Amino acid sequence: MVEVEYLAQSPVVVRGPVTGATYQFSAAAPIQRVYRRDSSALLATRHFRLAGRMA
Repeated sequence: MVEVEYLAQSPVVVRGPVTGATYQFSAAAPIQRVYRRDSSALLATRHFRLAGRMA
């Protein structure tokens, strides 16, 4: 798992393209743990950045 930070303000629900997991981001909860396999797709957009690493 990795921690991904959402950079926008509007709430968004994202489905991981590899795992199918659902991730909910908002201004109140901008950092979420994301499966490493899904993270590259999120990080390829301007709306997310890597926040930290998890085991």
